[in-house]
This record gives sequence, structure tokens and C-alpha cells, in this order.
Amino acid sequence: MKTGYRHYIEGALVAIAAFSGYRLYVARRDDQRRIRAEERERIARDLHDTLLQSVQGLLLTVQAISRKPPSEKAQEELARAAELARQAVIESRDKLGLMRSDQSGSGCPLRLFLNEIIESVFPDDERVSLSLNGRIRQLHWNVAGEIVAIVREALVNARSHSAASAVRVRVIFSWRQLIVSVMDDGKGIPEGVLAEGMRRDHYGLLGMSERAEAIPATLRIRSRSGAGTEVRLSVPAHIAYR
Repeated sequence: MKTGYRHYIEGALVAIAAFSGYRLYVARRDDQRRIRAEERERIARDLHDTLLQSVQGLLLTVQAISRKPPSEKAQEELARAAELARQAVIESRDKLGLMRSDQSGSGCPLRLFLNEIIESVFPDDERVSLSLNGRIRQLHWNVAGEIVAIVREALVNARSHSAASAVRVRVIFSWRQLIVSVMDDGKGIPEGVLAEGMRRDHYGLLGMSERAEAIPATLRIRSRSGAGTEVRLSVPAHIAYR
């Protein structure tokens, strides 16, 4: 009787262990599927927000030029098309560079990518400065990719809307968090635009907000009319650093 009872207990324990193992396998499989789905969504968003928009803009510009007789305006539009093509190449190179740095295990060379972004948005322009403070740490490439896109959007806004005489990109590596900020001394974002920006994508604010949420990180945009703008991203250390 005791032997039979022991066999029953042993069988029950084996069944419980097998069931627990199966549940663990299913949970891990579901996690992997979720991670892959999130990665596909992030890549799709990157392609839409950067490369595809640049290529689409290039195609529209070239099509418009092809329907017009040669003129000074057509030459200006052709120059704009060339600039759009250059931006598409830079954006593609940035994405590939981030992916390769992750695959090599070397982490993201953030200074290099930020310098390239600054040069692409403000070519040969001494108004923009870059500083990195603290002990420089390697970043997870997916986090770095979102940071690069947010900084690019903030710089494009500063160039297109602020009429700033100085733009400063600053990165602070601390043990608690990574802080990335883009500050300008321009005319600021109108209050109405800033209030509606997260809903209507004024100044790319909605895209920056979504990217910050994807990290996840905290994004704050401070601006006053005539007093400049600061875009500040704070990423917890355990999320940012490799």
C-alpha cells in the first residue's frame, strides 16, 4: 500500500514538473514572439519615419521637376531633391551602423552618430555644439536608435523653425540615468502648437513622444516664445546601458 502510494506521489510530481516545464516553454515562446513582433514594429516605424519619408519626398520632388520647363526654380527644386537623397543615404547608414555595432557586441558609438546627424542637419554650421559628460557608457543599440531619431527631429525643428543663433546637444552619462538634451536660443514653439503637438504631430512632437515611450524613457519639451526650446530625454540606466 505504501509502495503504491509512493508511486502515486512520484507520478504526480513528475506530471506537475512536466506541466510546469511546458508552461515555462510556452511562456518563453510567447515572450520571444512578442519581442520579435515589437522589433518588427520598431523597424517598420523607423523605415516609415526616416528612409521611406525621405525617398517619398525625393520622388515627389523629381516628378514635379519633370513636369516643368527648365528654369531657375526647377534648378532649386533639383538641388532640394539632391539634398533629400543625401539625407536618405545618411539615415540608412545610421541605421546600418547601429545594427552592426550591436551585432559586433561593441555597443553604440553615440558621439560618432550624433556628430553625423549634426553635420547632416546643419552642414558646415558652427552654431551647433556637442558635449558628452560623465563616464561614457556603451548603449543598447535599440535605445541608441531611438535617441538618434529624437535628436535628429529636434535638430530639424531648430533649423526649420527656431531662427536660433546657437544650438547645443548635450549628453550626460550618470549612474542613475542617461540624459540627452537639445537646446536652442531661438524664438520658441508657440504655446498653441506645443499644446497640440502631441496630438497633431506639429514639429514632429508626436513622433518624438512615441519613440520615448518605446524605449521607455521620459521626454520633456520646454519652450517659451522668444526664449528658446529644450528637448530633454531621460533614460533609466538599466535600460540605456549595456
